[in-house]
Amino acid sequence: MENIKKSTKIGLLISAILVLIGIGFSIFTFITDFTGRPIGIQIHMCWVFVMYFVVLIYSLWGYKKPHGNMLRYVIFAFGLVIMLKLLLPGRPDTGAANYAANGCDGLAVTLIAFFSGRLQNIDKNKILMLTVGILLTAGGVILSFVNPAFNINSFARSLSQPICWAALCLAYTARYEQHKAAGQGESI
Repeated sequence: MENIKKSTKIGLLISAILVLIGIGFSIFTFITDFTGRPIGIQIHMCWVFVMYFVVLIYSLWGYKKPHGNMLRYVIFAFGLVIMLKLLLPGRPDTGAANYAANGCDGLAVTLIAFFSGRLQNIDKNKILMLTVGILLTAGGVILSFVNPAFNINSFARSLSQPICWAALCLAYTARYEQHKAAGQGESI
């Protein structure tokens, strides 16, 4: 982890811990709640679980190796997982809150696609990273607190995407810092 600021190293460690907690919540949810869910939610739960591992692997080791477009593909795959959640049926209908959450997720997917195409502009991407994080958090929290049967499983599941996004953003920042320190400037 040479050529990385101390704050970025701490951020990567925190994001890895959060992803591990998310994996733990996913395992707990699989054990306690998987079979009682509609097939659309079961599929999405599986994809989120896989995405946690992909983000964890990239955050801990993948960003260190020169790899061309690997980060772009991981970010794009993350956007596809969110889109999958929007397309698959199975989310309980909570009226206007459902539309608001879907709107937040849809806008986040659009911004993620835009973000993945312009990784060389880190200063401008900071605003996008923060906006996407807020949208993902808002969408999940809206559904968690509007649902009359609030439980810790659904709340933890609602935070899975913001946690993955934070880990991806920190890995992106670390990768960018390494490129800049190696004298490769703006190319990532």
